[in-house]
Amino acid sequence: MKHTIIKTARVTLLTSLVLSNLSWKTIPNDETNPPLLTVKGFTFADFNRNGKLDVWEDTRL
Repeated sequence: MKHTIIKTARVTLLTSLVLSNLSWKTIPNDETNPPLLTVKGFTFADFNRNGKLDVWEDTRL
């Protein structure tokens, strides 16, 4: 009886670990990851996706 309970607990723990690992592996979508622009060796996020560095996107200013 005790062996069966331990076996069930192990399977339950393993299953919960596998399912929790699957929930952490989400695919990033394009809305949360804007494309990157590189200007003179500096890299900036292109938040409005227009392909050019705007004033509000330049973190050097």
